[in-house]
Amino acid sequence: MSYIEVQYPAEKAAFYKLLKEQAALYTGEESEQTAVLANAASVLAQAFPEANWVGFYLIEGEELVLGPFQGKPAVSRIGYGKGVCGTAWREDRSQVVEEVSCFAGHIACDCNTHSEIVIPLRRADGRMWGVLDMDSVLPGHFTEADRAGLEDIVPLLDRGEGENPVLRALHERKSVRAYTGEPVTGAEKEAILAAACAAPTAGNQQLYTILDITDQAVKDALAVSCDNQPFIAKASAVFVFCADCQKWYDAFRSGGCDPRLPGAGDLMLAVTDCAIAAQNAVTAAGSLGLGSCYIGDIMERCEVHRELLHLPDYVFPAVMLVIGRPTRQQQERPKLRRCALEHIVHENAYRVMDGGELREMLACQAGERPYEEWLASFCARKYQSDFSREMTRSVEAYLKAFGGER
Repeated sequence: MSYIEVQYPAEKAAFYKLLKEQAALYTGEESEQTAVLANAASVLAQAFPEANWVGFYLIEGEELVLGPFQGKPAVSRIGYGKGVCGTAWREDRSQVVEEVSCFAGHIACDCNTHSEIVIPLRRADGRMWGVLDMDSVLPGHFTEADRAGLEDIVPLLDRGEGENPVLRALHERKSVRAYTGEPVTGAEKEAILAAACAAPTAGNQQLYTILDITDQAVKDALAVSCDNQPFIAKASAVFVFCADCQKWYDAFRSGGCDPRLPGAGDLMLAVTDCAIAAQNAVTAAGSLGLGSCYIGDIMERCEVHRELLHLPDYVFPAVMLVIGRPTRQQQERPKLRRCALEHIVHENAYRVMDGGELREMLACQAGERPYEEWLASFCARKYQSDFSREMTRSVEAYLKAFGGER
Protein backbone atom coordinates (compact mmCIF):
# COMPACT_ATOMS: atom_id res chain seq x y z
CA MET A 1 0.00 0.00 0.00
CA SER A 2 1.45 3.36 -1.02
CA TYR A 3 1.39 6.18 1.51
CA ILE A 4 -1.13 8.96 0.87
CA GLU A 5 -0.30 12.19 2.64
CA VAL A 6 -3.09 13.64 4.75
CA GLN A 7 -3.64 17.02 6.36
CA TYR A 8 -4.08 16.75 10.09
CA PRO A 9 -6.50 19.23 11.69
CA ALA A 10 -5.34 21.45 14.53
CA GLU A 11 -8.20 20.54 16.84
CA LYS A 12 -7.02 17.70 19.08
CA ALA A 13 -10.08 15.44 18.98
CA ALA A 14 -10.23 15.55 15.18
CA PHE A 15 -6.43 15.19 14.97
CA TYR A 16 -6.40 11.99 16.98
CA LYS A 17 -9.45 10.57 15.25
CA LEU A 18 -7.62 10.87 11.92
CA LEU A 19 -4.32 9.67 13.40
CA LYS A 20 -6.00 6.57 14.81
CA GLU A 21 -7.52 5.85 11.39
CA GLN A 22 -4.10 6.25 9.76
CA ALA A 23 -2.41 3.99 12.31
CA ALA A 24 -5.05 1.32 11.75
CA LEU A 25 -4.80 1.69 7.97
CA TYR A 26 -1.04 1.11 7.81
CA THR A 27 -0.73 -1.51 10.56
CA GLY A 28 -4.10 -3.27 10.73
CA GLU A 29 -3.49 -6.14 8.31
CA GLU A 30 0.06 -6.89 9.45
CA SER A 31 0.61 -9.69 11.98
CA GLU A 32 4.37 -9.36 12.50
CA GLN A 33 5.14 -7.11 15.48
CA THR A 34 8.30 -5.44 14.14
CA ALA A 35 6.59 -4.49 10.88
CA VAL A 36 3.65 -3.02 12.80
CA LEU A 37 5.91 -0.85 14.95
CA ALA A 38 7.99 0.27 11.96
CA ASN A 39 4.96 1.59 10.10
CA ALA A 40 3.50 3.06 13.28
CA ALA A 41 6.69 5.04 13.87
CA SER A 42 6.48 6.38 10.32
CA VAL A 43 2.80 7.34 10.64
CA LEU A 44 3.48 9.16 13.92
CA ALA A 45 6.52 10.96 12.49
CA GLN A 46 4.43 12.20 9.57
CA ALA A 47 1.73 13.45 11.95
CA PHE A 48 4.18 15.27 14.25
CA PRO A 49 6.55 17.33 12.06
CA GLU A 50 8.00 19.00 15.19
CA ALA A 51 9.02 15.60 16.56
CA ASN A 52 12.71 14.94 16.01
CA TRP A 53 12.48 11.33 17.23
CA VAL A 54 9.64 8.81 17.24
CA GLY A 55 10.13 5.19 18.12
CA PHE A 56 9.75 2.23 20.41
CA TYR A 57 11.71 0.56 23.18
CA LEU A 58 10.78 -3.04 23.99
CA ILE A 59 11.18 -4.79 27.32
CA GLU A 60 13.82 -7.53 27.42
CA GLY A 61 14.59 -8.71 30.94
CA GLU A 62 15.56 -5.69 33.03
CA GLU A 63 16.18 -3.41 30.06
CA LEU A 64 14.34 -1.50 27.37
CA VAL A 65 15.89 -2.38 24.01
CA LEU A 66 15.66 -0.10 21.00
CA GLY A 67 13.03 -1.07 18.44
CA PRO A 68 11.80 0.51 15.19
CA PHE A 69 12.14 4.30 15.10
CA GLN A 70 12.33 7.45 12.96
CA GLY A 71 15.09 9.93 13.74
CA LYS A 72 18.77 10.11 14.66
CA PRO A 73 20.58 7.09 16.13
CA ALA A 74 19.59 6.56 19.76
CA VAL A 75 20.83 4.77 22.85
CA SER A 76 20.15 1.09 22.28
CA ARG A 77 19.45 -0.01 25.88
CA ILE A 78 17.81 1.76 28.81
CA GLY A 79 17.74 0.36 32.33
CA TYR A 80 14.65 -0.03 34.49
CA GLY A 81 13.79 3.34 36.04
CA LYS A 82 16.40 5.21 33.97
CA GLY A 83 15.52 8.30 31.97
CA VAL A 84 12.01 9.16 30.91
CA CYS A 85 11.40 5.78 29.25
CA GLY A 86 12.65 3.79 32.22
CA THR A 87 10.59 5.95 34.57
CA ALA A 88 7.45 5.24 32.54
CA TRP A 89 8.26 1.53 32.88
CA ARG A 90 8.91 1.72 36.63
CA GLU A 91 5.84 3.84 37.38
CA ASP A 92 3.68 2.00 34.83
CA ARG A 93 2.23 5.24 33.51
CA SER A 94 2.74 7.79 30.78
CA GLN A 95 5.24 10.60 31.18
CA VAL A 96 4.74 14.09 29.72
CA VAL A 97 7.90 16.19 30.07
CA GLU A 98 7.68 19.87 29.13
CA GLU A 99 11.45 20.47 29.31
CA VAL A 100 13.80 17.49 29.34
CA SER A 101 16.65 19.49 30.88
CA CYS A 102 14.54 19.74 34.03
CA PHE A 103 13.94 15.99 34.23
CA ALA A 104 16.36 14.39 36.67
CA GLY A 105 18.31 11.62 34.95
CA HIS A 106 17.19 12.46 31.42
CA ILE A 107 19.12 10.47 28.80
CA ALA A 108 20.15 12.89 26.06
CA CYS A 109 20.29 11.47 22.55
CA ASP A 110 19.71 14.68 20.58
CA CYS A 111 20.80 18.06 21.96
CA ASN A 112 17.94 19.71 20.05
CA THR A 113 15.28 17.91 22.10
CA HIS A 114 13.28 20.02 24.54
CA SER A 115 10.10 18.06 25.32
CA GLU A 116 9.24 14.37 25.43
CA ILE A 117 6.29 12.04 25.86
CA VAL A 118 6.49 8.35 26.70
CA ILE A 119 3.46 6.04 26.52
CA PRO A 120 3.51 2.50 27.97
CA LEU A 121 2.66 -0.36 25.60
CA ARG A 122 0.54 -2.99 27.31
CA ARG A 123 -0.69 -6.34 26.17
CA ALA A 124 -4.42 -6.78 26.39
CA ASP A 125 -3.68 -8.97 29.42
CA GLY A 126 -2.28 -5.87 31.18
CA ARG A 127 1.44 -6.70 31.00
CA MET A 128 3.71 -3.91 29.84
CA TRP A 129 5.88 -4.91 26.87
CA GLY A 130 7.50 -1.64 25.85
CA VAL A 131 7.06 2.10 25.40
CA LEU A 132 6.38 4.60 22.65
CA ASP A 133 8.89 7.45 22.92
CA MET A 134 8.50 10.80 21.14
CA ASP A 135 10.81 13.82 21.35
CA SER A 136 10.19 17.35 20.11
CA VAL A 137 12.41 20.33 19.38
CA LEU A 138 9.76 22.58 20.94
CA PRO A 139 9.44 23.12 24.71
CA GLY A 140 6.10 22.05 26.16
CA HIS A 141 5.03 20.55 22.86
CA PHE A 142 3.18 17.53 24.29
CA THR A 143 0.06 17.94 26.42
CA GLU A 144 -2.37 15.82 28.40
CA ALA A 145 -4.52 15.71 25.27
CA ASP A 146 -1.60 14.09 23.44
CA ARG A 147 -1.19 11.60 26.27
CA ALA A 148 -4.85 10.62 26.10
CA GLY A 149 -4.85 10.47 22.30
CA LEU A 150 -1.72 8.33 22.07
CA GLU A 151 -2.88 6.04 24.88
CA ASP A 152 -5.99 5.38 22.82
CA ILE A 153 -3.92 4.50 19.74
CA VAL A 154 -1.13 2.26 21.09
CA PRO A 155 -3.42 -0.75 21.81
CA LEU A 156 -3.82 -1.06 18.03
CA LEU A 157 -0.14 -1.96 17.78
CA ASP A 158 -0.18 -5.05 20.00
CA ARG A 159 0.04 -8.34 18.15
CA GLY A 160 -0.23 -10.36 21.34
CA GLU A 161 3.01 -12.29 21.21
CA GLY A 162 3.15 -14.63 24.21
CA GLU A 163 0.13 -13.15 25.94
CA ASN A 164 -2.01 -14.93 28.53
CA PRO A 165 -5.58 -15.31 27.15
CA VAL A 166 -7.18 -15.31 30.62
CA LEU A 167 -5.43 -12.10 31.63
CA ARG A 168 -6.29 -10.60 28.26
CA ALA A 169 -9.99 -11.31 28.80
CA LEU A 170 -9.90 -9.79 32.29
CA HIS A 171 -8.20 -6.62 31.09
CA GLU A 172 -10.41 -6.23 28.02
CA ARG A 173 -13.70 -6.69 29.87
CA LYS A 174 -15.89 -3.58 30.04
CA SER A 175 -19.53 -2.90 30.87
CA VAL A 176 -21.93 -3.47 27.98
CA ARG A 177 -25.28 -1.69 28.00
CA ALA A 178 -26.48 -2.18 24.41
CA TYR A 179 -27.27 -5.57 22.91
CA THR A 180 -28.25 -7.08 19.59
CA GLY A 181 -31.56 -8.87 19.39
CA GLU A 182 -29.93 -12.31 19.29
CA PRO A 183 -30.80 -14.16 22.51
CA VAL A 184 -28.46 -15.89 24.91
CA THR A 185 -28.99 -19.62 24.33
CA GLY A 186 -30.08 -22.04 27.01
CA ALA A 187 -26.72 -23.82 26.83
CA GLU A 188 -24.86 -20.52 27.26
CA LYS A 189 -26.99 -19.54 30.23
CA GLU A 190 -26.41 -22.92 31.86
CA ALA A 191 -22.65 -22.62 31.32
CA ILE A 192 -22.60 -19.15 32.88
CA LEU A 193 -24.60 -20.25 35.93
CA ALA A 194 -22.49 -23.38 36.38
CA ALA A 195 -19.33 -21.24 36.31
CA ALA A 196 -20.85 -18.90 38.90
CA CYS A 197 -21.60 -21.81 41.21
CA ALA A 198 -18.04 -23.11 40.82
CA ALA A 199 -16.65 -19.94 42.42
CA PRO A 200 -14.70 -19.93 45.70
CA THR A 201 -17.08 -19.80 48.65
CA ALA A 202 -16.73 -19.47 52.43
CA GLY A 203 -16.78 -22.94 53.99
CA ASN A 204 -18.34 -24.33 50.80
CA GLN A 205 -21.62 -22.80 51.98
CA GLN A 206 -22.50 -20.99 48.72
CA LEU A 207 -24.10 -18.19 50.68
CA TYR A 208 -26.07 -16.95 47.69
CA THR A 209 -29.13 -17.72 45.63
CA ILE A 210 -29.25 -16.66 41.98
CA LEU A 211 -32.58 -15.45 40.61
CA ASP A 212 -32.86 -16.09 36.87
CA ILE A 213 -35.30 -13.42 35.72
CA THR A 214 -37.19 -14.83 32.73
CA ASP A 215 -40.53 -13.03 33.21
CA GLN A 216 -40.52 -9.98 30.94
CA ALA A 217 -42.86 -8.16 33.30
CA VAL A 218 -40.31 -8.53 36.11
CA LYS A 219 -37.49 -7.33 33.80
CA ASP A 220 -39.61 -4.31 32.90
CA ALA A 221 -40.25 -3.57 36.57
CA LEU A 222 -36.53 -3.86 37.41
CA ALA A 223 -35.65 -1.54 34.54
CA VAL A 224 -37.83 1.10 36.21
CA SER A 225 -36.95 0.42 39.85
CA CYS A 226 -33.20 0.30 39.13
CA ASP A 227 -32.89 3.97 38.23
CA ASN A 228 -34.91 3.83 34.99
CA GLN A 229 -32.45 1.98 32.77
CA PRO A 230 -34.36 0.58 29.75
CA PHE A 231 -31.48 -1.65 28.59
CA ILE A 232 -32.18 -3.92 31.57
CA ALA A 233 -35.56 -4.85 30.08
CA LYS A 234 -33.94 -5.53 26.69
CA ALA A 235 -31.20 -7.82 28.02
CA SER A 236 -31.47 -11.47 27.06
CA ALA A 237 -30.37 -12.68 30.50
CA VAL A 238 -30.90 -11.00 33.86
CA PHE A 239 -29.56 -12.53 37.08
CA VAL A 240 -29.99 -11.24 40.62
CA PHE A 241 -27.34 -12.59 42.99
CA CYS A 242 -28.82 -12.62 46.48
CA ALA A 243 -26.72 -12.83 49.63
CA ASP A 244 -28.63 -15.65 51.30
CA CYS A 245 -28.42 -16.22 55.04
CA GLN A 246 -31.98 -17.56 55.10
CA LYS A 247 -31.37 -21.06 53.75
CA TRP A 248 -28.67 -22.03 56.27
CA TYR A 249 -30.65 -20.54 59.14
CA ASP A 250 -33.69 -22.54 58.03
CA ALA A 251 -31.56 -25.67 57.57
CA PHE A 252 -30.14 -25.36 61.08
CA ARG A 253 -33.60 -24.93 62.57
CA SER A 254 -35.21 -27.73 60.59
CA GLY A 255 -32.31 -30.03 61.50
CA GLY A 256 -32.84 -29.60 65.21
CA CYS A 257 -30.12 -27.00 65.87
CA ASP A 258 -30.69 -23.88 67.95
CA PRO A 259 -29.08 -21.24 65.72
CA ARG A 260 -28.57 -17.61 66.61
CA LEU A 261 -30.16 -15.05 64.33
CA PRO A 262 -28.07 -14.02 61.32
CA GLY A 263 -25.95 -10.94 62.02
CA ALA A 264 -24.13 -8.28 60.04
CA GLY A 265 -20.99 -10.44 59.80
CA ASP A 266 -23.00 -13.27 58.24
CA LEU A 267 -24.42 -10.85 55.71
CA MET A 268 -20.99 -9.45 54.78
CA LEU A 269 -19.67 -12.97 54.26
CA ALA A 270 -22.65 -13.78 52.05
CA VAL A 271 -22.16 -10.57 50.04
CA THR A 272 -18.54 -11.59 49.45
CA ASP A 273 -19.69 -15.01 48.22
CA CYS A 274 -22.19 -13.26 45.95
CA ALA A 275 -19.62 -10.93 44.41
CA ILE A 276 -17.16 -13.76 43.71
CA ALA A 277 -19.87 -15.88 42.06
CA ALA A 278 -21.07 -12.93 39.99
CA GLN A 279 -17.55 -12.21 38.72
CA ASN A 280 -17.21 -15.85 37.69
CA ALA A 281 -20.41 -15.39 35.70
CA VAL A 282 -19.03 -12.24 34.07
CA THR A 283 -15.82 -14.02 33.05
CA ALA A 284 -17.74 -17.01 31.71
CA ALA A 285 -20.06 -14.74 29.71
CA GLY A 286 -17.07 -12.94 28.21
CA SER A 287 -15.51 -16.23 27.14
CA LEU A 288 -18.70 -16.93 25.18
CA GLY A 289 -18.56 -13.59 23.39
CA LEU A 290 -21.27 -12.08 25.57
CA GLY A 291 -21.27 -8.67 27.23
CA SER A 292 -22.39 -7.91 30.77
CA CYS A 293 -23.11 -5.05 33.11
CA TYR A 294 -23.30 -4.92 36.90
CA ILE A 295 -26.35 -3.09 38.27
CA GLY A 296 -25.73 -1.78 41.78
CA ASP A 297 -29.16 -0.15 41.86
CA ILE A 298 -30.67 -3.50 42.84
CA MET A 299 -29.66 -2.57 46.41
CA GLU A 300 -32.03 0.42 46.27
CA ARG A 301 -35.78 0.45 46.95
CA CYS A 302 -35.77 -2.30 49.56
CA GLU A 303 -39.54 -2.44 49.95
CA VAL A 304 -40.20 -2.62 46.19
CA HIS A 305 -37.61 -5.32 45.51
CA ARG A 306 -38.57 -7.41 48.52
CA GLU A 307 -42.12 -7.57 47.20
CA LEU A 308 -41.19 -7.97 43.53
CA LEU A 309 -38.67 -10.76 44.15
CA HIS A 310 -40.36 -12.33 47.20
CA LEU A 311 -37.27 -11.87 49.39
CA PRO A 312 -37.45 -13.12 53.00
CA ASP A 313 -35.81 -11.24 55.87
CA TYR A 314 -32.35 -12.78 55.66
CA VAL A 315 -31.88 -12.39 51.90
CA PHE A 316 -30.24 -9.30 50.42
CA PRO A 317 -30.08 -8.56 46.64
CA ALA A 318 -26.38 -7.73 46.44
CA VAL A 319 -25.67 -7.85 42.70
CA MET A 320 -27.66 -7.81 39.49
CA LEU A 321 -26.09 -8.81 36.18
CA VAL A 322 -27.55 -8.19 32.75
CA ILE A 323 -26.04 -10.16 29.88
CA GLY A 324 -26.46 -10.09 26.11
CA ARG A 325 -24.68 -10.00 22.78
CA PRO A 326 -22.89 -6.65 22.46
CA THR A 327 -23.51 -4.36 19.54
CA ARG A 328 -20.52 -3.47 17.37
CA GLN A 329 -20.43 0.01 18.90
CA GLN A 330 -20.15 -1.52 22.36
CA GLN A 331 -17.41 -3.88 21.20
CA GLU A 332 -15.34 -1.04 19.77
CA ARG A 333 -15.96 1.45 22.58
CA PRO A 334 -12.70 2.01 24.50
CA LYS A 335 -12.49 0.81 28.08
CA LEU A 336 -12.19 3.52 30.70
CA ARG A 337 -8.73 3.85 32.21
CA ARG A 338 -8.05 2.52 35.68
CA CYS A 339 -5.87 4.20 38.28
CA ALA A 340 -2.18 3.29 38.47
CA LEU A 341 -1.30 0.32 40.68
CA GLU A 342 0.93 2.44 42.89
CA HIS A 343 -2.16 4.22 44.20
CA ILE A 344 -4.37 1.16 44.55
CA VAL A 345 -1.88 -1.33 45.99
CA HIS A 346 -0.42 -0.40 49.42
CA GLU A 347 2.36 -2.52 50.86
CA ASN A 348 1.73 -4.13 54.27
CA ALA A 349 -0.51 -1.39 55.67
CA TYR A 350 -2.99 1.22 54.53
CA ARG A 351 -1.46 4.55 53.47
CA VAL A 352 -3.61 7.66 53.75
CA MET A 353 -3.02 9.67 50.58
CA ASP A 354 -2.71 13.45 50.63
CA GLY A 355 -4.46 15.78 48.20
CA GLY A 356 -1.55 15.75 45.78
CA GLU A 357 -1.45 11.98 45.46
CA LEU A 358 -5.24 11.78 45.20
CA ARG A 359 -5.13 14.31 42.37
CA GLU A 360 -2.42 12.27 40.66
CA MET A 361 -4.44 9.08 41.11
CA LEU A 362 -7.64 10.53 39.66
CA ALA A 363 -6.07 12.54 36.84
CA CYS A 364 -6.78 9.68 34.42
CA GLN A 365 -10.50 10.11 35.07
CA ALA A 366 -10.55 13.91 34.97
CA GLY A 367 -8.97 13.90 31.51
CA GLU A 368 -8.80 17.38 29.98
CA ARG A 369 -11.22 18.96 32.45
CA PRO A 370 -9.81 21.01 35.33
CA TYR A 371 -9.45 18.60 38.23
CA GLU A 372 -11.56 20.54 40.75
CA GLU A 373 -14.33 21.06 38.18
CA TRP A 374 -14.41 17.36 37.29
CA LEU A 375 -14.30 16.30 40.95
CA ALA A 376 -17.19 18.61 41.92
CA SER A 377 -19.26 17.32 39.02
CA PHE A 378 -18.51 13.68 39.84
CA CYS A 379 -19.30 14.20 43.52
CA ALA A 380 -22.67 15.77 42.68
CA ARG A 381 -23.52 13.17 40.04
CA LYS A 382 -22.53 10.10 42.07
CA TYR A 383 -21.77 10.53 45.76
CA GLN A 384 -24.31 13.27 46.55
CA SER A 385 -26.96 11.99 44.16
CA ASP A 386 -30.50 11.00 45.09
CA PHE A 387 -29.87 7.39 44.03
CA SER A 388 -26.81 7.19 46.29
CA ARG A 389 -28.80 8.46 49.26
CA GLU A 390 -31.58 6.02 48.42
CA MET A 391 -29.11 3.14 48.29
CA THR A 392 -27.90 4.00 51.80
CA ARG A 393 -31.47 4.22 53.10
CA SER A 394 -32.44 0.95 51.47
CA VAL A 395 -29.39 -1.01 52.66
CA GLU A 396 -29.96 0.26 56.19
CA ALA A 397 -33.53 -1.07 55.93
CA TYR A 398 -32.23 -4.51 54.92
CA LEU A 399 -29.71 -4.44 57.75
CA LYS A 400 -32.42 -4.09 60.39
CA ALA A 401 -33.21 -7.78 59.99
CA PHE A 402 -29.62 -8.79 60.70
CA GLY A 403 -29.62 -8.16 64.43
CA GLY A 404 -27.62 -11.24 65.40
CA GLU A 405 -28.02 -12.92 68.81
CA ARG A 406 -31.51 -13.31 70.24
